[in-house]
Amino acid sequence: MSTLSWQATAAGATFVDGEHFHAVPGGACLASAYHPDYVIQGWHGTLVVGAVTILVGIVNGFFADSLPQIQKFMAILFGVGWIPVVVVLIALAPHPPAGDVFTKFSSEGWSPMGLSVMVGQISALYSLVSFDAAAHMSEEVRRAGLAVPRAMMWSYTANAVIGVVVVFAYLYSIPDVDAALSSPTGFPILYVLQEATYWGTLPIAIMLIMIATAGCIGCNASASRETFAFARDDGLPFKNWLAKVTPKSLIPFNSVLITCIITFLLSLINIGSTVAFNAIISLQLIALMATYATSIACVLFKRMKGEHNLPSAQWSLGRSGKAINTVALVYSIYLVFWIGWPPLKAVTPSTFNWATPMFGAIFLFSLVFYYTNGRKVYKGPVTLVQA
Repeated sequence: MSTLSWQATAAGATFVDGEHFHAVPGGACLASAYHPDYVIQGWHGTLVVGAVTILVGIVNGFFADSLPQIQKFMAILFGVGWIPVVVVLIALAPHPPAGDVFTKFSSEGWSPMGLSVMVGQISALYSLVSFDAAAHMSEEVRRAGLAVPRAMMWSYTANAVIGVVVVFAYLYSIPDVDAALSSPTGFPILYVLQEATYWGTLPIAIMLIMIATAGCIGCNASASRETFAFARDDGLPFKNWLAKVTPKSLIPFNSVLITCIITFLLSLINIGSTVAFNAIISLQLIALMATYATSIACVLFKRMKGEHNLPSAQWSLGRSGKAINTVALVYSIYLVFWIGWPPLKAVTPSTFNWATPMFGAIFLFSLVFYYTNGRKVYKGPVTLVQA
């Protein structure tokens, strides 16, 4: 499930980045922002996604030793990039009354409102997942037992604080919700920025594209390392090929390559149907939440039997561990239930969320593979580390 979710994560991130460059039906792009009469075709966006995928593959396959420098630069850009966005929105955008922001609610598909909120939290959840990316790079991190959990905790906390500031500035800058939702770009944020500063949207959008591209590079790196590690542990088919490390660069090039191929193949679905690709995004979330729930449940089970049952760690939740694990487990299972819901109440083949049956099919394949092969060879990473 983790391998599935991270391959879908790499594909989803690259696809969203490609949407900023160009467009897909119902997607977003700068071209449609300034040329509303532009006729958008699904294959246009797929070609741009392919170009981004090639760029990501080149960086991770041939310039992996430069990843720390690239990420440090992008971290600085990300760390200060939200400031001009907030300043532009506060200073230049038309502002609706406060009552419209806090007291007016509308549903775009489900009722009553509480049910709409539950189904609609998927989009917010998509912005918050994958903060475990650092964990999959831990073999290439110095003092990983301390550095990785610190990175996960502080990146999540910092983004939460900054995110609240940006969201409030954004909500106070939407003069017309219906107009924002019907914008030809497909991204309300571009509509809002254009209302604030028409041509000034371009440099801000370019900055967002740069940050998103760096995120794609990171997602591909984490997905390829996760795939490599699981194959090395005898957990995947074609394990010898996937786990091969290039002697000169010390990079699992084959895993980087297969991740790029899967990303591009998934983008081909968009030529025929954007709904199918949206289902893949939901598939990523279901698989990831199932992975979180399983891992947290195992740790919580050990905690209940006594803290001494857990291996020693440089970074620990301490006495708060049981409470945090319990809340996280309940919420993860709770999200798995809602992620599979379709966006509209009137379900048709084109609006049905196909993530649930896809997840079930892959889960069944995983069970069959485990009982026919995996249980005979798979020992688990803890066993390997102890050995």
